[in-house]
Amino acid sequence: MLYKCNDSDKSRVFEYVGDDYKNCLYAFADLKEYSLNESFINLWLDLDENNSIRGFIFNYHTGVHLYSHDMRLDINEAVELIKKINPTMINANKNIIEALVPYFEEYKHQYGYILKQQKRQFEMSNRVEMATPSDFHEMAEMLSADYGIGASYTTEQLENQIRERYEDNYGRTLLLRIDGHIAAQVTTGAEVDEFAVIIYSIVGESFRRQGLFSEVRDSMCYLLTQENKDIFCVCYEQTAMKAHGKLGNLPCCEWGKIFKEV
Repeated sequence: MLYKCNDSDKSRVFEYVGDDYKNCLYAFADLKEYSLNESFINLWLDLDENNSIRGFIFNYHTGVHLYSHDMRLDINEAVELIKKINPTMINANKNIIEALVPYFEEYKHQYGYILKQQKRQFEMSNRVEMATPSDFHEMAEMLSADYGIGASYTTEQLENQIRERYEDNYGRTLLLRIDGHIAAQVTTGAEVDEFAVIIYSIVGESFRRQGLFSEVRDSMCYLLTQENKDIFCVCYEQTAMKAHGKLGNLPCCEWGKIFKEV
């Protein structure tokens, strides 16, 4: 049975997740940051006959996130609800995504990993700066040109997301400029007391193989470790996996997404 939640149910959800938030990073962080009274957020618990939680379905803007400790989530009910929501993207642990894929033939899907940054010494580069609102459009154009990011979002959607996170103090971006243009950017998209998720790490095509990725990312990690946050990222591409791996990011769980191209 699916039960639609209100704010008073949040504590029950956090208790259910416990310290397993690596398998629902975005949903966990969004639930900490925002009230369920917001129009762009909805949460449903999947309850068994004893009123025990089997999992949950979380809707944030045009995305859906699913979580279940033990894969007891009622897939048929989940599919029915997700089709009503009609999201552009569905995210979950790989096992859940594999169960959902046959029901969403009009979508594409991809598998990857949640990576966790291992503790080491980081340095803050003096060439790196914090992004401001005047940078958001150029940042979004750069991101939307990358297939792995831009396939599911328009430039306008990406710019709006960046602006919203900035205004809510829920994310930050570090930039490195060359000749007045953004050459590299690293963005967090979900920051809470426990952790931060690096959602975008990108270097302009003409600036690659110059060490800019590690320079900007290490600078971000320096700031986050000063705040005692665990650092995670989601990775789908093997080339990106290798780049992150060289910087000490190790897989901690398998992940997947089902998405529409826009």
